Amino acid sequence: MTGVMKKLSIFLLVFSIILSSVSPAYSRPKKTSWWETGTATIQGKATNSLTNQAISDATVKAGRYRATADANGNYVIKNIKVWFWGRVYKVKASANGYYSRSRWIYVRKGRTYTLNFRLRPKKPLILVKITSPEDSSYIKGTSLDVKVLWEGRAGIIDLYLDDNLAGSYRTWHWWHRSGNHTFKINISTQEDGEHKLKTIAYRSHRRRGYKAESKEITFILDNTLPVISALSPADNALINNNQPEISAVLSDATSGIDKETIILKLDDAEVIATYDETTGKLSYTPITALTDGTHAISIELKDKAGNVANISSTFRVETDTTPPVISNLTPADNSVINNSTPEISAIVKDTESGVDPSSIVMKVDENIVTHSYDSITGKISYTPEIALLDGSHTISVEVKDKAGNKSGIEASFIIDTTTPELEITSHKDGDVVIGNE
Repeated sequence: MTGVMKKLSIFLLVFSIILSSVSPAYSRPKKTSWWETGTATIQGKATNSLTNQAISDATVKAGRYRATADANGNYVIKNIKVWFWGRVYKVKASANGYYSRSRWIYVRKGRTYTLNFRLRPKKPLILVKITSPEDSSYIKGTSLDVKVLWEGRAGIIDLYLDDNLAGSYRTWHWWHRSGNHTFKINISTQEDGEHKLKTIAYRSHRRRGYKAESKEITFILDNTLPVISALSPADNALINNNQPEISAVLSDATSGIDKETIILKLDDAEVIATYDETTGKLSYTPITALTDGTHAISIELKDKAGNVANISSTFRVETDTTPPVISNLTPADNSVINNSTPEISAIVKDTESGVDPSSIVMKVDENIVTHSYDSITGKISYTPEIALLDGSHTISVEVKDKAGNKSGIEASFIIDTTTPELEITSHKDGDVVIGNE
């Protein structure tokens, strides 16, 4: 009997091995039982209960499962394990600066549940801020009023300028829940440019206890006046144009020009000028021709800190169309002389706007020479320091009047020092003698 049982057991073992080697493709699929576990999904949104704004980076937990809210406050917790009869989870939402909130939910497998959380923001024990000056404002002067407001039980308020203590105030009534104070600080030693302000409120003592710090603000200190340059027409200028462009260049290195404050006046009447913020050029061209005579211009403006700059000038309009007259050019054209260092001269006159001395140009053989000018006689002259060579030479003179009209003259002459200059004399009897006889 024992041998039979042994043979049977060996048969059954071999049969089981054969069955196990059969491909699973031919096996009958196993039917899922209703009592097996599954998963569920919890989703929703986290928002501020006061402003309804989405809370990004809020954390939502359901047991050991968690998710983080995106930029729109949305979260999704997937694959939460659920027993066949369901499961109860405590879902908790939390975020920095907010009170957390929890909710209980019964979930069943294969389902999706929506839970939205409205979190209430925490109110700090002390809230302090600078109400004046405003952030990114422009300031001028040697003193500054800084207004500070606080809420909560604050006993000491410190004000810092560029991380240096600029003032301190004891409220003496730290149990009061709100207050305000104005610091008057000296900024006379501060340089133009950007500066920073912040304030710190302490509960009762700087070294211990609760404290709160305000948001840092910046302001631009500017005590330098704007600059008005390149004014045209220049002061006391005489021009030959009765519709000239009136212009200037405006600049301010610190706060910048406040274009709304620019006032340009022509003969005490305000005109509408064009201002190019990129180049700083202010310009205006009269629509109606100006009359001959004297005219006045003035410019006034402010920078963004309120510093005022102004300039004024006068110019004269003369519609002079007659160029200057050049006469008595010597040596004369086509003349022959035996002097190698002759005085070269001419007379220039202008009866209307007058000669512009800076415009006079004298040339000898196309080379500009340094001449002298007598404004009373109108004579311009030049004497060569180095003897000119025998032969042909050219001279020219150019000149403008103050209205811009131009005149020019030129001539050529010959120097011949090989022929002696003859002296011409006469006797009392009327006879003419040539030479030294």
